[in-house]
Amino acid sequence: MTSRFSLLCATVVGGLSLGACAPMTSIQNQPVTSHCSGTSCQNVTLTPADAQRTTSVRVDSKITLRLPSNITTGYQYAVQSPLDLNALELTGSAYEPTSTGLVGAPGVQVFTFEATRIGTDVITLVKTAPSGEIVETLRFLVSVNFVGQF
Repeated sequence: MTSRFSLLCATVVGGLSLGACAPMTSIQNQPVTSHCSGTSCQNVTLTPADAQRTTSVRVDSKITLRLPSNITTGYQYAVQSPLDLNALELTGSAYEPTSTGLVGAPGVQVFTFEATRIGTDVITLVKTAPSGEIVETLRFLVSVNFVGQF
């Protein structure tokens, strides 16, 4: 997949300039979400609502994907193979059960990535049923545009 990006060096959100550069286009012309303002873009948390959008971060940012899941029923997310990342590195994955302690209660699957260099990657996660059938596919476009502080 080839993506073309233009840089806008004064991202405006709600009339306020954040003073950061972010790509203006994304997968299928979906909105761009910049998580960098000042020096606060080290930790970014994404949910299924952020799928199909471009998320813009800087090098050394930690990107956490939190997906509601219930692995006790056999339905679970997995990073689609092959994982061919240029700007990101998968640093961890875990399942967090709810605090209710009830068997079968839903929890959250967590996938953690680190932005290691400037570039753009698509993280594809698939949710599979116990039969192995893919029941959902989520794609997150992450653009790493910044180095150091702003």
